[in-house]
Amino acid sequence: MNPNDQQTPTRSDTFDCAGPADLDLRLNAGRIDVRAAEVARIRVDVSVDDQDVPEDRAARAIQGMQITFSEPDRKLVLRTPRELRRTRLAVMVETPQHSRLVARVHSGSIVASGALSGLDATAGAGDVTADQIDGDVLVRTGSGDVRLGPVTGKLRTRSGSGAVDVAAIDGDEATLHTGSGDVRLGMVNSDVTLRAGSGDLTIAEVAHGRLSLATGSGDVWVAIRPGVAAELDLVSGSGQARSELGVSNEEPAAAPEVRVRVRTGSGDAVVTRATA
Repeated sequence: MNPNDQQTPTRSDTFDCAGPADLDLRLNAGRIDVRAAEVARIRVDVSVDDQDVPEDRAARAIQGMQITFSEPDRKLVLRTPRELRRTRLAVMVETPQHSRLVARVHSGSIVASGALSGLDATAGAGDVTADQIDGDVLVRTGSGDVRLGPVTGKLRTRSGSGAVDVAAIDGDEATLHTGSGDVRLGMVNSDVTLRAGSGDLTIAEVAHGRLSLATGSGDVWVAIRPGVAAELDLVSGSGQARSELGVSNEEPAAAPEVRVRVRTGSGDAVVTRATA
């Protein structure tokens, strides 16, 4: 048999799990892929994510992974032994819907599909992607993009470099910090604090909340939902600051549903109406 035709060794562990679980997954290098589905078990597949690793070494690496499951509290723990930390690993976990994920990768990516009840993810060098989180979210990346689906809890993200994209925010508050990279938010129904060293800031639709947005260099574009009253405070150091909203001379019957404060060192700051 040609050595190139040999299959990469894979380890599979399966645990009965009748409801949402707590996942605590930590790798030094590689990728974590979590799939929340309508299942009553947890399945863990581990393989080596490096074709240059000899088969015998790959087999030792995946068998040396520390994988434990605690039945009373439905908690899965995965750890990389110290002697295997230079080996890139690929970990796939299938888990019941609405599980909570804590994931750490020093160098690599984290991907979660399906609905989670909470996410706490850190990637030193790599992307973090999640479909839907019905709970609190904390994401930190050194370099790499952050892409999140709808978030209904408290949201906190911090990125050194890379883009941040969140489909919708509907929680108590959201705080986002990035050193460099563009930030795009979809529908916002929450208080938002956004700070960027450089990059454009875009919000597709705001329905409710207090927004405080600042970037050292880059444009800021915010769209307010039709029919929603807004109070604006826009400043640009070397660019235009303008509102495309209609202005009423009548005394408002109630406090505005949206308050927007924008500061940009260089770039335009624009507030407009979202497309109906």
